Amino acid sequence: MKTKTLSSTILFLLLTFFILSTFVSADEYVTTRIAELHEELKKIEADLEAYTLQMRRLDYKAIKDAMLAISKKLKEASKVAPSDSTAALMILIDVNKDIKAIKPLTDESLPVETRGIWVDNVTMRNIHTRSDVERFFDEMAYININFVIVDAYNNGAATYPSKVAAEHDESQIYDGDVLKDIIEVAHSKNMEVHTLINTFGVGTGINYFMDEKMAWLDKTKYDKFTGTSGHYWISPIIPEAREYVMAILKELVLEYDIDGIQLDYVRYDPEFGYNEYARELYKSLFGIDPFDITLKNDIDSFTVFKTQFVNKFVERAFYELKALKPDLLLSASVGAPYIWYKLDLGQDWATWTQNRNISFICPMSYTRDTDAYRRMAVSDLNSLKGTGYIFTGLGVWLCDEYGLQDQISAARTTAIGGQVVFSSANMKAADYPVLQAGIWSEPAIPTLRDPEYAAYAMLIDLIDRITEFRPDLKVNNKLLDSYLTTLGQIRLAVENLDIRDWDTKDLRESSESEIAQLEPIISSLQNLSNKVKADVNKGVITFLTGERIMVELSKVSNLLEPLLYTAKPFVYVSTSWL
Repeated sequence: MKTKTLSSTILFLLLTFFILSTFVSADEYVTTRIAELHEELKKIEADLEAYTLQMRRLDYKAIKDAMLAISKKLKEASKVAPSDSTAALMILIDVNKDIKAIKPLTDESLPVETRGIWVDNVTMRNIHTRSDVERFFDEMAYININFVIVDAYNNGAATYPSKVAAEHDESQIYDGDVLKDIIEVAHSKNMEVHTLINTFGVGTGINYFMDEKMAWLDKTKYDKFTGTSGHYWISPIIPEAREYVMAILKELVLEYDIDGIQLDYVRYDPEFGYNEYARELYKSLFGIDPFDITLKNDIDSFTVFKTQFVNKFVERAFYELKALKPDLLLSASVGAPYIWYKLDLGQDWATWTQNRNISFICPMSYTRDTDAYRRMAVSDLNSLKGTGYIFTGLGVWLCDEYGLQDQISAARTTAIGGQVVFSSANMKAADYPVLQAGIWSEPAIPTLRDPEYAAYAMLIDLIDRITEFRPDLKVNNKLLDSYLTTLGQIRLAVENLDIRDWDTKDLRESSESEIAQLEPIISSLQNLSNKVKADVNKGVITFLTGERIMVELSKVSNLLEPLLYTAKPFVYVSTSWL
């Protein structure tokens, strides 16, 4: 986590000063800049008042002390500017850096939150020793990651010593079993390990399929093995291809103490699906060769046909792997938003949760725009309709210095219980101190394995938060007492739940007892949220405080709703174009 001697900020300001000095005097520039920085301080001061009303647990004293020190520097700059504008400018450069350093301190570290990271193939290629493993997980512990998704099979080969698939040359450099060491070290730091496989995507690893497996390769409509991306795929429709992938999955479950498996590339590339086997099967069922399809209805029919094979593979993987290890969590990294990619990729992932074939979903919500990220997250959450869990993916390589912090913060204003960063190799040195200084500065209880306990912990936190900030909230004590009384009743009801554990339960086995317990709790959460909203509209509680309470209630509901859904009688949901 090294820093350069001369930061990009200083270089930028020096360049700015040089450019502006050709149009305005140095004195004028310094005077203007001092005024702008005073305004930035005023904004931070106003934000602190808002953060208090939002009940953010921040080190307010440290922030105010930093602001006081900045104010003194600005006074000093004003004092020296008339006689030495260059000295004043150097002070302002220092002030700008100090103001930026406050930014990470303005987001709190939540006590309950899933924080994941994809440990990609680039990272895996650079892990050569046990010391490398330990060094990497020290970095993950530094930012309080609580689960990792480790790339175990990509580009047609394994990153561990597999007995089923070929192993990458780089992985064979490792003295021992890298995956076993990763699991051991990660578990010692209280992180779950989920292994990721590129399910049907071969990438550029065609050399691993230049044998009998060549017949498994998919084709484009132009009868080519590669499309515009230059990558290869195996066909989900071919039985032997599916058996091969299942063998890799089962090897990971039986040979390694993993906590979960994530399916990546569990889909089609839009150009593919025209392998000879698939074409003949479709023709035998529908009387037309996919090569000859021209009408839109027939195109839609063929798309749904392809999608169903992906759906059935996910279903098979879930139940066969859970039979081997009941507490295993099966997840998938998927296209986002769902409404755009539902069938274009043959990846109808909302039906996976509706049909109870998946533990959670990780939509790849990669964008540099924070507002777009939040909209995507909300859209995908709404697509599930309370049937399952999602943890949205963050494209860290697209983010500027504080972009990752901003997107994590934005997602916290939704009912989503956490995020996953893509990826370890894309993390910049500057990202670590920003996360550690505030938003991920403390360990958190993950929400992905035990949502019932996570909901209970969230309720305790909300009760404690309201009690802690009560003097600052400008709310009638009787009103707050009524909230706390209701929250206490809900917390007790959640604490007394007698339901099956999420990670081991049969998601298709209904339970009237669980329905009878969960429905009143979820109804109480909604009723309280409605009351808070009405109180905000009446002006008896501030919008910022009311919004925070409602968001926390929605997070608790989001954790409990899939437990209720999977307690109800199972009804199969089929994929359709509409």
